[in-house]
Amino acid sequence: MPCRLWGVAQLVVAYHMNAATMGEFTKEEFTQGLLKLGCDSVDKLRKKLPELRAELNVEDKFKDVYAYAYKFSCEVRQRVSCCALGGRREGEDV
Repeated sequence: MPCRLWGVAQLVVAYHMNAATMGEFTKEEFTQGLLKLGCDSVDKLRKKLPELRAELNVEDKFKDVYAYAYKFSCEVRQRVSCCALGGRREGEDV
C-alpha cells in the first residue's frame, strides 16, 4: 500500500530524513531517516504520521522544520543574499 504524504506531513518527514531535495529521497536519506524515526516499514511510518504532525505544536521543533522547509522556497540567489544579509532579504529595512 502506498504511503502518500501531503502538506506539513511531507515537510516533517523530509526534515527527519534530511532530504537534500524537497519531495525526493535518496535511498540513504530514506533508510537513515526511517531508522532515526524508529520505523522499519511503510506501515510503521504511516502510523507515526500523527506524532510527526504533532511535532509542529512544539515551538522549537516548528522553528527547525520551518527553517529547513524555507530554504526550498527560495531561489538560489535569494538564499545566498538572505544569508549574506544576516537573514534579511535585499531591500528590507533593518
